[in-house]
Amino acid sequence: MTGQLANCGSGNPLRLGSDPFITFSQATQQGSLKASADLRDGTLRLALPEFSSSTVLFSDTLTFSIAGLGQNDVATIVFLLDVQGTYGRSAGQDRGQANFSFSARSGVMNGVALTDEVSGTALYRTSSSSNSVNSTASPEEFSLVNVSGDWTQSATDLFRASVDIVGSDPTIAFSMSLIAGGPADFSHTAGIDLALPAGASFTSSSGVFLADHNGTQIPEPATLTLLMLALVGLVVRCKDNPRGSCF
Repeated sequence: MTGQLANCGSGNPLRLGSDPFITFSQATQQGSLKASADLRDGTLRLALPEFSSSTVLFSDTLTFSIAGLGQNDVATIVFLLDVQGTYGRSAGQDRGQANFSFSARSGVMNGVALTDEVSGTALYRTSSSSNSVNSTASPEEFSLVNVSGDWTQSATDLFRASVDIVGSDPTIAFSMSLIAGGPADFSHTAGIDLALPAGASFTSSSGVFLADHNGTQIPEPATLTLLMLALVGLVVRCKDNPRGSCF
């Protein structure tokens, strides 16, 4: 498991680390930039002042055990994605913006078993020259790009990504990222939950994914508690520049 915090522009990385909890903060002329990710409870947080931008990225590989699943049998794993945050436009910029991306691929261990993939990117924007603070639940402009596989949307901040696994290689590698330009507040997180088949459990390559939840299986109903998936690499990039951007 590795973690990294790095500048958006040129320069040396601000921080390298491999702890299950990674946090970063930096004072700017406009305010404090904060970002954190915690594998133990699966949370990812981001808060940005005006004229700053940041990226938070995490990934992991999960191995599933499902009672009664034969070598050639197929089961479906569902990722429930919830993006809660607000964002606005910095003075002198055309639009405020935030991007959320997720991708997952099964059959990653032997390369022979059934392979299924799913991905999608949500683009959140304010209108041109808008001074309104937008939320991901009610953005002035919204679009989905790079969508593939079994990806469905129930709201602009709620998505469902399904991936099939096969008994001979019941593994899924996934990654998820959040990019925003300040001012932005994603301190309520972008989150992932799992809806597992009956009799299913999983382990993670990180070894600490959701350890604070004691590996409890998440049931199927729509009222699932939001949990972040495991963090292997965390990248935070920032640039305190009125005209700078990481997009």
